Amino acid sequence: MGVVGARRVGHHLERSSGWWLPGLRFAAARELLPVAPPGTVGALVDALALQPLDTPVPPPERAALVASTGNSELAPLRSGDEWLGWRLTSLVRLVLDSPSAAAR
Repeated sequence: MGVVGARRVGHHLERSSGWWLPGLRFAAARELLPVAPPGTVGALVDALALQPLDTPVPPPERAALVASTGNSELAPLRSGDEWLGWRLTSLVRLVLDSPSAAAR
């Protein structure tokens, strides 16, 4: 990855983690989800991709995003699940770094 690629990845990590200049506000990762949290990992990926991209990601990208969680798309998510908490930021970053986001 070149310098430009590293800067983009860093930017997406900073943005999805809420680290930004004073006075600027971006949605927290949790705000990208519907009020009722998704019930499965696949539904979580779909919900996250729809917010910033305004369109579903293609099946190969979706499969890669689901695989990055180490779960199947039908794996259940429960209240307090790490993917709805502290690990959500890393999944948002991957969505923002996806080819669909770059093409948008």
